[in-house]
Order: sequence, then structure tokens, then C-alpha cells
Amino acid sequence: MLSLKGLPIARPLKGQEGYVYTTKDTPVTVCPFLEGVQAVSEDHTIKDHIRGPSHRFVSGLFWDLHKQLSTFTPTVDNVPVARYRAVQACLEDINRFTYELEIAPDGKHIVDGFCIKCQESIDENQPMSEQTLVHSDFERQNVLFAPNGRVNGLLDFDALKRGSLLYEFSHTLFNFVCCDPIADKRDVDIYLEDFVKAGLLPIEDLGRIYSSMSRFCMDDLSGFLEIARKRPLDIYKIISHYERALIFAYNNLKL
Repeated sequence: MLSLKGLPIARPLKGQEGYVYTTKDTPVTVCPFLEGVQAVSEDHTIKDHIRGPSHRFVSGLFWDLHKQLSTFTPTVDNVPVARYRAVQACLEDINRFTYELEIAPDGKHIVDGFCIKCQESIDENQPMSEQTLVHSDFERQNVLFAPNGRVNGLLDFDALKRGSLLYEFSHTLFNFVCCDPIADKRDVDIYLEDFVKAGLLPIEDLGRIYSSMSRFCMDDLSGFLEIARKRPLDIYKIISHYERALIFAYNNLKL
């Protein structure tokens, strides 16, 4: 079991299928019990408010973890490479799904505006590196908080990939701050300050955070729209969730 500055981290066993151990054809992730609560409910759009001190613990954990991961070679056997979809492909899927789902004009207007903002922010000439080991699922449901607000557990190491650390950071900032029911610019500053202090990425990448965040949002929204074609889903609630969080990001991360 790994320990990061005293914090227990669940580490799957490395077996024939990679970082998932297989027993009698059944994939099993071996994970110790970690006490704590998650700052998200089963509903994708419902998240608990995270206070400033807890953000400092989350941000510190993010960079301490990836500093440790950066010491490993990026060509580790059985670690998959993250695949980032092209912006145009995301836009085409979103347009097709909204048409097939017969989303009302007001909802379609929100989605169109959302896509325009995303498209404006993304520079296709800035390829994402695939040479860094990342957690790739550093979200609220995988970080456990103690009653005093400290972080006391990190889960889901079976998602470990070679991918873009900037994309990983942007995704984390979006999930923990921009989606918070009481989003606060001061919490954004906590993550940006630690970004600079960590020194794992060049300072100029600060200007690409919103672009990377937008790419994540487009891909995520496209996935939910696709799910809505197969089973009932409150897609209007999800659209509003992304719109609200992206507007906050746009206003506070247009660097």
C-alpha cells in the first residue's frame, strides 16, 4: 500500500490485465477500507459545498501525488494511454444528439452557446502531452474527507494512465471548484497558486487551463447526451449544471 505523507492510497494489484487483479475471470480491485465522506451524491449534478481549508488539502494532495507519479517512467507496462477526442468530433456528436433527443429550443440555445464558448477557447495547435502518469479520475467521488475537512483517502488507482497533467489539473479544478454550489474565486486562487509552486508545468500553461477545462466539458456533455438516448435522464438539469459551472470558469479563468 502506498502512503503519501501519511495519507493512505488504495493501490490495485498489478495482474495479467494491468492494475486489476483477475480471480476466476472476475476483475477485482484490492482496496483497503478508508474512512471518510465524499463531497458528491449519486446524482452527477448535486455536490456538497467544500470549504476553503479543504481545498488546500485537495490541491496539496493533487500535486504531491503527481510529483510522486512523475518519478516513474511514462512507459510503465500495462498503463494505458489517455485518448482525447477532437473538438470537432465532440461538437458533431453534441449537435447530433440534441437533434435526436428533440431538445427544446431553450435547451438547444444553452447547448449551442456552451459549445461556442468552448470552441472559442480551444487552440487545436496545442497538443496534449501523453508522456505523464496521471490519476485520470481525480474527482470528488474518489477523494474522502474526514469530519474536520482534511483529506484522508484517495481511491480508484485502477484508472492510472499516461496523459496530460494540464488536462488532469483542469478537470480537477472544474470538479472541485467550478461545480461547487457556492463557487468562490478565492478557492480558484488556492489551486492556481499551488500550480505555480508545484513547478511541474510551465507557467505559460496557466493560460491554457480554461481551454483544457472546456475540452473536458464538451466530452463529458457528449457522453451524457449519448446516455440519454438509451435511458431516461434529466438532460436539462445536466445542461444547466455545465452551463453554470462553465460560466463561472469563463469569468474567473480567462487568463
